[in-house]
Amino acid sequence: MPGIAKLQPHSELPQLLDDVEVRVYAAGRFRIQLEIPKTSTLSEQDIEKILKISSWEINPDKVADGYEGGRSVLLLRESPIVKGRIELPSLQVSGIGFREIDFSGKLPTTNEGFCPPSSENFMSRVPKTVMGTSYAKGTELKAHRPAYLPMGTYTSSGLLKKVENTQKVAELGLENMVVPHVEAYGRYLDAELQNEEGPFGFIVLPSPDPKKPRAANDFFGPFCKAVGKGNRVGTDAAMAFYYGLSPYIAVMANGLRELHDKGRLVHLQTHLENFYVINGKPYVVDWTTMKRLGENVEENILNRVIDLKRPTDDFGDIFSKVFPNVPEEVKAGIVMLVEEASMEVYSGHPEKEIKLLSIVNRQRPDLRKRMTEFDAMVQWMKDEGIEGYCERKEDISMPPPDSGKKSKQWRAALLRKGSTK
Repeated sequence: MPGIAKLQPHSELPQLLDDVEVRVYAAGRFRIQLEIPKTSTLSEQDIEKILKISSWEINPDKVADGYEGGRSVLLLRESPIVKGRIELPSLQVSGIGFREIDFSGKLPTTNEGFCPPSSENFMSRVPKTVMGTSYAKGTELKAHRPAYLPMGTYTSSGLLKKVENTQKVAELGLENMVVPHVEAYGRYLDAELQNEEGPFGFIVLPSPDPKKPRAANDFFGPFCKAVGKGNRVGTDAAMAFYYGLSPYIAVMANGLRELHDKGRLVHLQTHLENFYVINGKPYVVDWTTMKRLGENVEENILNRVIDLKRPTDDFGDIFSKVFPNVPEEVKAGIVMLVEEASMEVYSGHPEKEIKLLSIVNRQRPDLRKRMTEFDAMVQWMKDEGIEGYCERKEDISMPPPDSGKKSKQWRAALLRKGSTK
């Protein structure tokens, strides 16, 4: 096929994975070494598109069917595939360039125009509160934020981690969460696109329809249109926000329980812009931050809670931007409701009501005063017998008589207080 490099008997770089087909392409602005795993479902037509846009023989803007985030191009593939009953008609090619990201709005937005990758430090343009990852080490909570990421592409170590982690989790065969396999990955052979680690690179993954947004925008776009038309104002808008976005978080909670138990893995970046919700399942794309649960049960519990709480923290951040006049204590109460709903799904018994305040109130007075919602979630997981802890025999999840009615009244009161009328 014209434009496609012949299979090379010896690649210019060592292969990242075994059992891959290697192609070296030198017709564009950048020279590419593309590696295609035996499990790939790419057609020759798909490969040709990938080589031409990743090498910048063709500007990706000219053929892109969509974009995802700041450094991913979406291409409709020759033939759709299906994973976990989710149709995936496109490809996400991530790491071949970038669009500028604006972090000043309610959600990050990207400007038009895709630019070639470069060695410039992307982190110098990102707010210091963005792109950090929390995790537990022993009994301590730590945070990691990369000091350097190249513009629109991945370092050698970042690419290797992304490829290996994605392949590893794809092999688990999860039922409540769908994850991609690696269709291909590539590395640049040009001196300008490398650092002391080695060459920068990109990855190709199967993706949903380019018109399908990820969880945050899937809800937020229609919500803003409805509010903008005056269909919901004040209390109605707050209720619509709570009831509209909560199901996305619940779906993720269901998938995370299986990932934690069956896969013995945590994702650690389960924010609302990192997954799609399709046919009642989360389709989770980015596995760079994945961590394996080990022998330290306390550490495992903490990492489970970080995973479970991450989407609700995202909910709270977006809620604050949408309803800036809502008192902080009211926002905190609504976020707590989302956390409790997420815990109920994670428990496997969503019919049983969980109240974080009940967990706090049964602790010793000295502990109760300094106990956070995170601490209460940790205690709840231990009481559930997760990670081998002794299960609390008393069913703390079952509400006392009439508490369901009181809970509904409390939720309504919170939303009334949060009215922006």
